[in-house]
Amino acid sequence: FWNGTSVSMLVNLVPLPVAPLISTGGPTTFCSGGSVQLTFSPSANTVYNWRQNGTIIPGATTSPYTAITAGNYDLIADSMKPFSIAPALSIPDNICTGASSTIAVSGYSGTLASSGISIRINITHTYDADLSLVLVAPNGSILGLANQIGSSGDNFTNTVFSDAGSGQIPATGAPYTGTYKPYTATFSNSCVTTTATSFGSLGGGSINPNGNWTLRAFDHAGADVGVINNWTITFPASLNSPCYTVSNTISVTVDPAPSIASFSPLAGTTGTPVVITGSGFTGTTTVSFNGSPATYVVNTPSQITATVPTGASTGLITVVTPCGTANSAVVFTITSGTLSLNLKLLIEGFYIGGGLMNGVISPSVCDTVTVKLANASSPYAFVYSSKDTINTSGQGSFEFSGISPGTSWYIVIQHRNSLETWSATPVVFNGSSVNYDFTTALNKAFGSNQVQVSPGKFAIRSGDVNQDGLIESADYSAVENNSQVF
Repeated sequence: FWNGTSVSMLVNLVPLPVAPLISTGGPTTFCSGGSVQLTFSPSANTVYNWRQNGTIIPGATTSPYTAITAGNYDLIADSMKPFSIAPALSIPDNICTGASSTIAVSGYSGTLASSGISIRINITHTYDADLSLVLVAPNGSILGLANQIGSSGDNFTNTVFSDAGSGQIPATGAPYTGTYKPYTATFSNSCVTTTATSFGSLGGGSINPNGNWTLRAFDHAGADVGVINNWTITFPASLNSPCYTVSNTISVTVDPAPSIASFSPLAGTTGTPVVITGSGFTGTTTVSFNGSPATYVVNTPSQITATVPTGASTGLITVVTPCGTANSAVVFTITSGTLSLNLKLLIEGFYIGGGLMNGVISPSVCDTVTVKLANASSPYAFVYSSKDTINTSGQGSFEFSGISPGTSWYIVIQHRNSLETWSATPVVFNGSSVNYDFTTALNKAFGSNQVQVSPGKFAIRSGDVNQDGLIESADYSAVENNSQVF
């Protein structure tokens, strides 16, 4: 047989809380500025804390919680009961020894959000203004609760100190049943100097709750005496608690108001596809060009491809979604399908006087001319081209498609045996037709590159047979050779 001494150990089993079920009070997708309420049914002896994207939301411990930003929301349930101490402790009268009531906390595996800590005190005293009250945390921080306030009022009855309180203990209002903030400024008196003004400042906002938490009460005057009857400290729900569960997750989506950053192209005709870039295009209901509804495809929340509708006019592009209306910063310019250039020019070799030329093609048609439009800036590239005839008076109409109104171009004349001739300056193309007359002045051509063929009449120079940009002997030889063949 074994004759030893047995040792008894008290084991405190704390049951896991029931995992809460959270639900919504409306749609979880809404526009910026909206919200949705998240709710749960609390259980006894359980504390809760909402999380967003896995991060504790300070102070969010009750139902309902109003979510206004996007994210994944869930709820931690923690069955660690509040820590309490009940034996009454007398407060020494008029001495800085004070009364120190300590609660030892254990069981946590790490830190928690200190802003969620609160305490509830019950103190009997016949002159509250005699007392200064502080809470000493395990890390040595001293949080001020009350500093000789309350005048001749009696007692602190179910007085809660929490960062969620509306304000610090006021000058009157004993027995101060309700919730108050800790003292909002540090204080120092003959007995104690505080170092913290909120629970959230303990540990820089995150504190391991394990250790001794001490409520200290100091009496600064004689005659009136008191007792710390009991007090309780409550910690927020935490994943570092040994007894927690986590709810289901609800995803909240917040759609922004639409915004148009840019679009391309800046101009076009009916049927032109236009790519609109911006944000907030989810759920688009209307795209319009200066009020004319267009067909469209929402490619992504940041891009729409719309087709310029029939009947659209120059104006702003508008995008409408359930979350608002966006207008472009600049106008989209509607171009006509075809723009006409009404041109007049004379060709030196065909000129017969009186402002007329020989009819080479027919009695009324002089010859074929190619007209090109070149960029108004370097490298002055050719962009558009049109080939047609001019009559014996030098008049012709040349059609161009896709030109944006308001743009400027050099007009370039090319003829089979004449020098290439450019307009003196770029010409602005506005409206559906443009007129330009080379015949009225020498300087209507770039570099005055024309010849006067009769008073007040000017023609482009003939003789560049081989089209090398020069009139020279090689051109004469080509004419002579051809004449021999003829």
